[in-house]
Amino acid sequence: MAKLDLHIGAQVHCKDQHCGKLAKLVVDPQTQLVTDLIVKKGLLLKQDWVLPITTVERVTEQEICLNIRGHELSDFPEYHQVEVKEPAPDAQAYSSATTVGPGLGAVTERVAPMIRKRIHQGIAAGKAVIGHDTEVENLHRALGHVDHVVVDTQTGQMTQLVLRSGGFFPEYVVVSAAQIKDVDEQDVLVAVGSEELAALPRYRARPAAEILAELHERLNETWPSPFAGITATMEGGILHLMGHVRSKTLQYHAEEHARAIEGVIDVQNELVVDPDLQVGKSSVDHAIFVAQVSAALAADPRTEHAVIEVIEDRGVVTLQGQVESLAARNAAAEIAGQQPGVTTVFNELMIVSND
Repeated sequence: MAKLDLHIGAQVHCKDQHCGKLAKLVVDPQTQLVTDLIVKKGLLLKQDWVLPITTVERVTEQEICLNIRGHELSDFPEYHQVEVKEPAPDAQAYSSATTVGPGLGAVTERVAPMIRKRIHQGIAAGKAVIGHDTEVENLHRALGHVDHVVVDTQTGQMTQLVLRSGGFFPEYVVVSAAQIKDVDEQDVLVAVGSEELAALPRYRARPAAEILAELHERLNETWPSPFAGITATMEGGILHLMGHVRSKTLQYHAEEHARAIEGVIDVQNELVVDPDLQVGKSSVDHAIFVAQVSAALAADPRTEHAVIEVIEDRGVVTLQGQVESLAARNAAAEIAGQQPGVTTVFNELMIVSND
């Protein structure tokens, strides 16, 4: 299940040029499906275009990339928002107003109560439009404003909403789709109390490389790591887990590690459970592997005082340095060869006597 992190205000790029920025999202209030993007183009002579969610090809840390070219924007509807006055829909009786007619004296007229209504031109009737100024609230108070929305690319379903609260030092809170109860023209209603709000995950934008490095550190705390068959990518705030693990438990724990990282809005877990998986050296970190072999040499009484450098390339280990005896030299090769993932040992150790 691929997901898109749609950040209100993000730059939008067509295949051949910059197309503007994401101004608003169009949502079906009944189903909470995100159907369209409203992209604002231009500074002075502004034009807003309504683009289907299917035009989004991918989302990066800084931008939204579309699968259309710049000249194709004109093939889509323009968006305009206008305000009109109309009689209140529940006004059964009309109020009275007294005016003076020429030569007739006082005349009482029946005046219908009027309301202001926003009309969104360019989108289907019954759809709601949400943007940076849309409030997020519970039944008791306003909690903040919409900042970005996570969408399932296959269904168009809203899966997470990140709300922005506070002024100069805003806080970003991740709300799940299950907690979103209603979306309309004025606000997004969520079933989140004050205590629940305090416990919800926080979001902070971080470079993808930094997040992936932290994930690698978390998954490889032990060696050999049970998560050695995992690879990951980061797109927007969505962390994708791919590869193989030996059990459902490991699949769950890998996702748990990923969700605990600050800057991750959601995790797309595509890990395949393979009970017969053999974790080889090729999938574990080189530095950790070298450290493991070095630690084993230092822990054995036969080689603990030797000065040995471990060089590794795809499971092939080369030992260089100095030992005091042939027995120590042979022991070093034996110890290195016993470590998981080692396929071959080249023993280049020199014997240097202290006599």
